[in-house]
Amino acid sequence: MPIPAERYKLLPLRGLKVNLDAGIADIVEGELCYATDEDVLYIKESGALVPTGANGGPSGSLSGLSDVSLSSTSNGEALIYNSGSWKNGGSLDGGSF
Repeated sequence: MPIPAERYKLLPLRGLKVNLDAGIADIVEGELCYATDEDVLYIKESGALVPTGANGGPSGSLSGLSDVSLSSTSNGEALIYNSGSWKNGGSLDGGSF
């Protein structure tokens, strides 16, 4: 599919994080906000600014995610979805687990 000739720019709200937090009442629910001092893209959800997946999600690490359970991680392991959550321990050997 070709790129349409008529396009519109997406311009998120931008500013220092402290200023975005101070003006949270004026930010629309679901609006994208870019903190120029942190280089982080946020979205307003339930009245708070939450980092987007573009920055690694809310925690920025796997261990901070609610559906990932890690234990004794080592190089070469893969995540496996098992019993409703992601767990480490699968061996990665060229695409087979």
